[in-house]
Amino acid sequence: MRWLKRILLGLIGLVALAAGVAGIYVWRSVPANTAQHALSPAAGKIGDTAISIDGDGIPAIEAKSERDLSFAVGFMHARDRLWQLEMHRRIGRGELAEILGPKALDTDRFLRTLGVHRAARAQLERLPAETRDLLQAYADGVNSYVREAMTVRPPEFVILGVQPGTWEPADTLAWAIMMAYDLGGNWSNELLRLQMAAKMPVSRIDELLPAQPGDKLPPHADYVAMYKALGIIRNGLATNEFPSPPVGEGPGERGTVALATQSSPSPQPSPTRGEGDVWQFLSAGIEGIGSNNWVVNGSRTTSGKPLLANDPHLSLAAPAIWYFTRQRAPGIEVSGATLPGAPSVILGRTKGVAWGFTNTGPDVQDLYIEEINERGEARTPDGWQKLATRSETFKVKGEADAQITVRESRHGPIISDVNAPLAAAIDSKKFAVALRWTALDADNLSVLAAPAMNKAQTVAELKEALRHHVAPQQNVVMADTQGNTAFIAAGRVPVRKPENDINGIAPVPGWDAKYDWSGYLPYEKLPQQSVDSFLATANQRIHGDNYPHYLSGEWAHAGRKQRIEELLAARPKHDAQSLREIQHDLKHTHDMPLLKWLPKITSKHPLAADALRALKHFEKEPLTSSQYDPAVATLVYWSWARETTRRAFADDMGKTLFNAIFGRRDFRTALNGVLARNDAYWCDDSTTPAKESCDDVVAAAFDAALDALQATHGKDVNTWRWDTTHFARSEHRPFSNVPVLKELFEIRTPTSGDTYSVMVGKVRGRDPDPFANEFAASLRAVYDLSVADANAATIIYSTGQSGNPFSPHYRDLARRWGSGGAGAYIDLGHPQVAGQISLRGSAP
Repeated sequence: MRWLKRILLGLIGLVALAAGVAGIYVWRSVPANTAQHALSPAAGKIGDTAISIDGDGIPAIEAKSERDLSFAVGFMHARDRLWQLEMHRRIGRGELAEILGPKALDTDRFLRTLGVHRAARAQLERLPAETRDLLQAYADGVNSYVREAMTVRPPEFVILGVQPGTWEPADTLAWAIMMAYDLGGNWSNELLRLQMAAKMPVSRIDELLPAQPGDKLPPHADYVAMYKALGIIRNGLATNEFPSPPVGEGPGERGTVALATQSSPSPQPSPTRGEGDVWQFLSAGIEGIGSNNWVVNGSRTTSGKPLLANDPHLSLAAPAIWYFTRQRAPGIEVSGATLPGAPSVILGRTKGVAWGFTNTGPDVQDLYIEEINERGEARTPDGWQKLATRSETFKVKGEADAQITVRESRHGPIISDVNAPLAAAIDSKKFAVALRWTALDADNLSVLAAPAMNKAQTVAELKEALRHHVAPQQNVVMADTQGNTAFIAAGRVPVRKPENDINGIAPVPGWDAKYDWSGYLPYEKLPQQSVDSFLATANQRIHGDNYPHYLSGEWAHAGRKQRIEELLAARPKHDAQSLREIQHDLKHTHDMPLLKWLPKITSKHPLAADALRALKHFEKEPLTSSQYDPAVATLVYWSWARETTRRAFADDMGKTLFNAIFGRRDFRTALNGVLARNDAYWCDDSTTPAKESCDDVVAAAFDAALDALQATHGKDVNTWRWDTTHFARSEHRPFSNVPVLKELFEIRTPTSGDTYSVMVGKVRGRDPDPFANEFAASLRAVYDLSVADANAATIIYSTGQSGNPFSPHYRDLARRWGSGGAGAYIDLGHPQVAGQISLRGSAP
C-alpha cells in the first residue's frame, strides 16, 4: 500500500508539474500589451517607434518615417499572427509538404507549377528601389520579432514541431498573387465546360452554367463540336470518370491541408471531408465569394458630407484574414484593414479620403489547349516551339524529397500536368492545357498601389494611386472630405481579338492566333464615374449594354446590389447608423420559382403540414416577416432547394462531379431556369427507365428535405433554427479537423442571412454541415467623411486581432460580428488605450 501511495503521489505530482508547465507556456505565449524592445543592429536602421494598443487589441503606430512604419507593422503582424504568416509564406512558396507531410504534396506541385514565388521574384526586381526598401523593412520587422522579442513559439509551431521561417520581400508579392488567385479563378468554369463537353451539347451546358437574369453569356461558337473535330476530348469518357475538380477552401483565408481526425499525438495531413488534397487550398471560381460596397454623396446624408460602407465577403478563417491598424508617419495618417504579409492598409481611410472594394470578377484567365508532339514541342501559329522546362524539388515530412518537371508554353504554365480533372478531360497523349493569367506577369506591380493610396487625400489622388493596380480587379467606391464621390473598376483587363469566337468562356486551341490576347484596356477606358447621389456594387455586371469593352460573361446575381439601392433610395438622408443597418439586411434577393410548386405539394410526410405552413409565409416575405419564425422556413427552403438541385442535375453531370462542384456552385440560377421552363430534359433522371416530370422531382425533393432535417434536427419543426444550423465556421488551418484541438482553435458563430441576402452567409451545400456559413463578410466598415480624421470609422470583423487561441483577443469580436446589434461595431475614433509598446531603434 505504501508503494501504491507513492506511485499515486508521483503521478499526481507529474500531472501537477505538466499542468504548471502548460500554464507557464500559455501565459508566456500571449505577448504582453506593455513592453519595450531594444532592437539590435540586425534589425537594420530603424528609428524609435511608439505603439499603443487599444482594448480590442488594435495597434496605433506612431513612426518617424515610412520605413519605420513598415517595420513596425511587420513586427506587430509577427507578434499577433505569426502562424498565419508562416502559412502565407509556405503557400506562396509551395512548401507545405515540408511540415504537413505527403498529403500536402499535390498542393505544392500545383503552386510550384503556377510559379507563384517565381513570378513574385520577377516582379520584385521591377519595383522601384524605395518600394523594395519598404518591403525589406516589413520583412525585417517580422524577422526581428521572431529573433528578438518572441518568448515562446505560438502553439501551432510547438504542436507540429516547426520553427518560424524567414520572411522575405518576395513573400509579400507571392501572397498578393495568391489573393488575386482566390478572387479570380474563372478558369475553373472553363474546366467545367470542358468536362461537360464530353457529356452534352453546348446548348445544355449554357443551361447548366447560364448568365444571371438580365445578363447574357458572351457570343460563343460551338466549342463542343470544335473539341470533337480536333480530337481534344478523350474518346469514350464517361462523366463519372472525371476526378473531382477544385472545390476546396480559399488559400487567402483558410484553405490548408487539414489534419486527419485521429488520436495520434503526431497527426498527419489528410483530405478534409473527403475532398481532393490539392483543392483544399484553392477556392478559385467559388460562386458567391462576393462583397458589398456603396458610397452616398453628401446630397443624401444628414451631415452634407459623404458616407461609405464596405463588407468584403471572403472565406472565414481563424484568425481572420484582416488585421486592423492605425498608422501615422510623416505624410501618412491612415487606418483600416491590413493583410498579414503586407504593411499597407488595404481597406480603410486617410484623413481626407476613404475607399472600399468589391471583386469585379473579370475574365483575366484563359485556358489554352496546347498540341504537343513527341519532341516536347507545342504547336504555335509560327510552327512548333520547344516548351520551357524546369525542375522543382519538394521536401516532404517523413518521406524522401520529391521532384517534378514543370513545363511552360508561350501562354503560361502547363497546369494539366498537376491537375487531374484537366488531364482526364483531354487526350493527354496529344494535348496539354496551359494557363494565361495577368497576375503572373512580371510587370504586375500592384504592390505600388496601396502605399500610394495610404497617402492620398482626395478622390483624384486615390484614383491616380489605383492606376498601379493590376490584379485582382476591384470595384472601388471612394469619397473625400471635400465632398467628391466616385467609382472605378481598377485592374488590368485583357483585350481579346474581334475574331475570338469563344470569348473566354471555354478552353481554346493554343496554336490559333485569333485566341491570343492583343493587349490590355487602358486605365481611362475602365468602367468609372462620379457619383451624384449613391452607387452600390455587389459583384453584379457593372456596366451598361452600351459599354464597348468585354470584361466578363459571368457576373454575380444582381439581387444584393438592387436591394442595397432600394434601401438607400427609401430614405431621403442617411447617416452612419442607417448604413450599418443596411449591412445587416436579411431579405433573400434571388428569384424563388420553387415556391410556385407549394400548391401542388400533397406530401404525406408527418412533418409536411408544419413545414408547408412556414413556407407559405416565407413566400410572401422571405427572411423578413415578423408573422412567423423565419428560422424554420429558411431552413426548410434551403433544404428543399438543395434536394431539388441534386435531382435535377446530378444524373446528367455524373454524381461524382456534381457532388464536388456543388460546393462551389449552388446552381440556383440554373435550377430557376429549369423550373420556369418546366424543363423535362433536366427533371428526368436519365439513369432510370421511368420518365420523371418536374412535379415528381419537386415533390420527391420536398420529402427528402424533411427526412434529412428530421434526422439532424428532430421531429418538432418549430424548434428548427436557421442561425445555429447556418453557423459561421471560421476554420483554423490545420487544426479544425483534429477533435482534441478543434474546440480550441476553430470559431463558430450563429448567423442569419444566406447566400443572397445583403448580410451574406453563403450556404455551404456539401456534407457535412450543408447549411454552414463559410463565406461571409470578412469585415464590415462604415466611414464618415464629415470628419477629417483617419479614425472616423466604425468597423467589425469575424474573429479578433490575435492569432493565439489563448489570447482574449482570439475570438472576442465573433459574437459582435455575428449579431450585428447597435453596439457591434468598434469606433476607431474613440479607442481606450490598454497598453504601450516601444521599439527602440538601431538608427543613429
